[in-house]
Amino acid sequence: MRKKRLLVATLVAGGAAAAILVANSFGAGGNGAVANFTPGSVKIQHSSNTAPAPAWSTVGTVTLPVGSWVVSAHTVVTLSSAAPTGTDVECYLVAPNSQLGYTATGLFPSKASNLRELSAQTVSDAPNGGTASLVCRVNSREDNKLAFAKQTSLIATSVEGTSTSLNNV
Repeated sequence: MRKKRLLVATLVAGGAAAAILVANSFGAGGNGAVANFTPGSVKIQHSSNTAPAPAWSTVGTVTLPVGSWVVSAHTVVTLSSAAPTGTDVECYLVAPNSQLGYTATGLFPSKASNLRELSAQTVSDAPNGGTASLVCRVNSREDNKLAFAKQTSLIATSVEGTSTSLNNV
């Protein structure tokens, strides 16, 4: 009987340790990270809106559990050699209760000018959880859907008690 109790106690303790590890790994315990990687490529559409709007292309997302997060996004943007002109690609990293992360680059349809890496970061306080998204647009109507985001990744690292402020210099 004593061996059976010891076995049950060991299993219960092991299960509790595993539950704590899982909770901490997904941000519920104040530490850990979550990530999402978008395989393949996503077409980037033209939008005349200069701020993120539904017409912008969502090239990657990550689901944020309740907590505070430092969110980093990275993508590789390309422009098809069939594109008639060069264009700018603008991307915003959008997350709950955060300042927008911004990155942009110029692309041309010629080799060596048609591929660039973009990265953006932000800090998010997500008391109800939420989604962080990297949204992009091309600013040239002629190049609509001829630019692509590839190898997109969003990684959110849990941090204690973040706050954000906007300093106008």
